[in-house]
Amino acid sequence: MNISNSTDDKHNTEETMKTYVHLLAFIFTFVFSYCIMRTIRKEAALRNQVRYILLCHHLICVVAFFGVGILFHGLRMFRVAVPRIVCWIIFDIQVTLGRGIILTLTLMALNTCLSVCAPLRYLSIIHSLKGKVIIITWILATLNPVWSTIQASCTVQLTYLTERDPTCPTALHGTDSRIAAIVFLSLLSLLIIFSYCLIYREGKRAGHFSRSNIRGRKTILIHSLQMSLHIIPTFIILATVRKPFEVKLLSFLVFSVAQALSPIVFGLRSKELKSKLPEIKLSCRWICGLKNCNKIMDTEGNQPSVSVLNDSESYE
Repeated sequence: MNISNSTDDKHNTEETMKTYVHLLAFIFTFVFSYCIMRTIRKEAALRNQVRYILLCHHLICVVAFFGVGILFHGLRMFRVAVPRIVCWIIFDIQVTLGRGIILTLTLMALNTCLSVCAPLRYLSIIHSLKGKVIIITWILATLNPVWSTIQASCTVQLTYLTERDPTCPTALHGTDSRIAAIVFLSLLSLLIIFSYCLIYREGKRAGHFSRSNIRGRKTILIHSLQMSLHIIPTFIILATVRKPFEVKLLSFLVFSVAQALSPIVFGLRSKELKSKLPEIKLSCRWICGLKNCNKIMDTEGNQPSVSVLNDSESYE
């Protein structure tokens, strides 16, 4: 009895923590992603570049991933009795978005590699393939979750799928699904490593002491660290079925923090993008009440404003 109660308490704690972490990460990534995507959409010089198109797809996946995570883990936290098939579909959507995150990271690395290693053929290759590649990316993202759910649905009766279950189970806990996910993640990880190795080799061939080359190596290190914080916890989650409670939470926190920093690592560090981001003026009405606002407006005659960014460093 005590063991059962302890397990339930840990499960409730885990789901509560995941729900609130997803909520905070969603708010953080939504604000920064909105500013970045709004700027890219308004600037023709940015929205026509493939790297910013991929960045927008990546940010959409990150924000949506956390949003769906709030819904899924919120159902588990409050133990809402919903049909099992609904839980399966919600979790499939989140897994698809998670696969979309790593796929867009891979495409961003390959795009950078191609622009550095084959600059003369870059535009012709990219503009002829970008539409097809994006379609294939989303097909690959949805393939495994959808197929696993269909396969699991065929092995149970319809009443089981429509039965309400407060534990909100998933259909992707089987060994086959885990193996497929590990193979998929391993292949993409190898592509990312291969791309950055080619970029580093090209930079080394171009010269050790150029300022842009030093910044490029720093960028590779930062991007590699962010990607490793995404990939390694995912491997831990997929590879071990029965993990200690602390390991599960630590892996989840590292993964969530890494994804929450994506708008900063891949967006706000770009000098070209950062220079076009508009200043966000904070209305006085957001900070104080209407009456206090009127008093401040009478005495000072203007509204306070704050810039989200400063003109400091370039994209490194």
